[in-house]
Amino acid sequence: MQQGLADAIRKRAQAEAERRGPPPDFPLLPSLPAGRYSDPELLALEREHVFGTSWLMVAHEDELPAAGDVLALDAMPAPLLLVRGRDARVRAFHNVCPHRGGPLAIEGRCNVGQRITCRYHGWSYDLEGRLRGIPDARDYAHVERHAHGLRPLRCETWGRLVFVNLDAGAAPLRESLGPIVRDLDDEIGDAVGGGGADLIQRRAVELDCDWKLPTEANVESYHVNVVHRETGAQILQQQATGMWLLPDGHSRMFVRNQQGVAHAASPLPALPHVHPIGGEGVFSYLGFPNLILSLSPALVFAITIWPLAPGRCRYVVHSMGVDRGAETRDDWERMIGFLWQTLD
Repeated sequence: MQQGLADAIRKRAQAEAERRGPPPDFPLLPSLPAGRYSDPELLALEREHVFGTSWLMVAHEDELPAAGDVLALDAMPAPLLLVRGRDARVRAFHNVCPHRGGPLAIEGRCNVGQRITCRYHGWSYDLEGRLRGIPDARDYAHVERHAHGLRPLRCETWGRLVFVNLDAGAAPLRESLGPIVRDLDDEIGDAVGGGGADLIQRRAVELDCDWKLPTEANVESYHVNVVHRETGAQILQQQATGMWLLPDGHSRMFVRNQQGVAHAASPLPALPHVHPIGGEGVFSYLGFPNLILSLSPALVFAITIWPLAPGRCRYVVHSMGVDRGAETRDDWERMIGFLWQTLD
């Protein structure tokens, strides 16, 4: 992060804390119909036109450490799988065999060795998706194997985060993330090389609400003094919240610590490239539509919220930092425990 941006973020938070009325020329906002959070037809449109066309963070590379590792994804508009190839590249495919539509992977995570094998008729594919094996191949002499491989999808990484896009015509990932890449590339992105944050824990819970409600709760601080009065409100100055609406639906938020409250020293090793402003309050981004990315000196966490059905969603948290094995295990358990106390 450029120092000028950090200074502007601090200045905005100070200005918000000092103002005594709405910002000049602030628009009168309309009420939202409740159907925005309950209409099944609207949810179907969101899944098709929002989740079906956007770059979606689906994994951390540490979830697929070895060639042959497969991760099944069941919360997307279509069932997908990620595969780590022999060339170390992570690829995405539809989790559907081209033969008769059988499932290729059922478990959430497994290692398939050298072949991905259909669970229905046993057709098999290499880790790059090419059709390699057909049981009783004599009956399929007419099959052109090169034309019956797995259907690939757009799959790109930024830093060590894996993204998928169902829209073949979408702009490249870095271009789509735009301002997030410009702000954070030298902290957790490609400019850091392979030394980004390690995956410490992935945890998922299911919630009885529309996916937009927990997403919105992570991009505003108005609730802090009520919901978090025994925890976050003791540290954060809710009125000192700076918000930036960024291009393409992304946004940035910084909630400053209370005056006189210093960031508690962490026993965990600091991430070497993360700007210290993350220790001065809560510093986060919304990556449209469903990624919340929050940074602090020792902990980066990515929250993704996935629509499952009307009034039902999945809330997934990837907690990341410097993993030194047994040396840091107990400290990480305490840190992530406090994080989940707040999230819960």
